Amino acid sequence: MRNRSKIIIIILIIIALIAGIYSYTSYENYQNITMNGLKCEVPESNVNITNSSDYQIYDNTKDNLKIIVYDEYETNNTNETTSFDKVKNTAQTNITSLTKANVTYNKSQSGLCSYYGNYSGRNVLITTPNENTLIHILQTLKVEPLEVKTSNDTNETVKEDTTNSKSSSAQTTKSSKSSSKSSVKSSKSSSGGLWYDNEYGGWYDSNGRTAFEGQFPKGTSRKEVIRTLKEIGEG
Repeated sequence: MRNRSKIIIIILIIIALIAGIYSYTSYENYQNITMNGLKCEVPESNVNITNSSDYQIYDNTKDNLKIIVYDEYETNNTNETTSFDKVKNTAQTNITSLTKANVTYNKSQSGLCSYYGNYSGRNVLITTPNENTLIHILQTLKVEPLEVKTSNDTNETVKEDTTNSKSSSAQTTKSSKSSSKSSVKSSKSSSGGLWYDNEYGGWYDSNGRTAFEGQFPKGTSRKEVIRTLKEIGEG
């Protein structure tokens, strides 16, 4: 009887050692990456960031992790914006908004986790089936201030709130300090919470929609205004 008890104790010790070794070896190592001023920690790998004029893409096929940063103000090509929107909408189909470890993200019925945010025109989309990986990325996500030139040719810094406090599903993540998009490349000026687009004309609210009735109905998105103006030859 004593021998059986000793054997059981030895077996339990071995199981505990195996569990400890597995826990140690399965620990994820991370590395820092920066994409258009957005910094975060991702699983350690040899993946290089692909750069283009308005896109930066991190595609880690081993960990099934993809990060896309699209700067909507680097180009006035509405086709590029439409392409990004299609990718974003595909990733966020049939999703449920979740909040864990003080971060908010989406999870689809197929198990794909995703996050979308907009930081002064820098659109970021993160997709992965690994929930823990996405949570770690969002916990370490930092946004560098955006320096651009205003119409007075002076550098102006746009500060971003990096707190992931709102759902990234149906609504664009906005800076709680209200960047107001007052210093993007199209040279805008702001007043009383509204901003004026000196390039295409018109006053807009903090959500980028027309603030008053005029050539376009109140609430029209800037993207739609630009597209329409180009179609009629005024943009």
